[in-house]
Amino acid sequence: MRRKSSKGLQRLCERTILGKLFTKGFDTLTDRVQTAVALRGEKGYNCAQAVLAAYADLFGLDEPTALKIAEGFGTGMGGMGETCGALTAAYMLVGLMNATGSPDKAVRADTYKKVRELTRAFKNETGATLCRELKGEGGRPVVPCPVCIATAARLFEETMNRAGKAAKIKSID
Repeated sequence: MRRKSSKGLQRLCERTILGKLFTKGFDTLTDRVQTAVALRGEKGYNCAQAVLAAYADLFGLDEPTALKIAEGFGTGMGGMGETCGALTAAYMLVGLMNATGSPDKAVRADTYKKVRELTRAFKNETGATLCRELKGEGGRPVVPCPVCIATAARLFEETMNRAGKAAKIKSID
């Protein structure tokens, strides 16, 4: 996938609401967060697809499969305006990162805890977790999709960091 140059993305962000995410400087976003935003903006994938596909390779999942898995979660769970697709994809990534695939109740409880923490952080930053509330009613979105994507992706990275698994994040060339 062709990405915009850092200067190009920085100019785009300075002109849009995304600029609010860069208060600590443009370089605070990783390549994968930028890739997730670009998958939505340049390629036209939904928010869930964009977030899941940006990290899929870290968990042995190829991009086409990730795009298929996440397709039904866009626009708040299949277009119903429910939980934000970007946030839902971050939940999927937490499961891929944390779960063992066995019915271990302790692991499941830890995964649920991480999902709740991610949900609280997302809601604190965006004001909502429901797509219909993030989009607002009529007119301009309260929180545009690129902001939700960048926020969910960054919060997932922070979750990985706290879990000691951030070393798996690498640049996408």
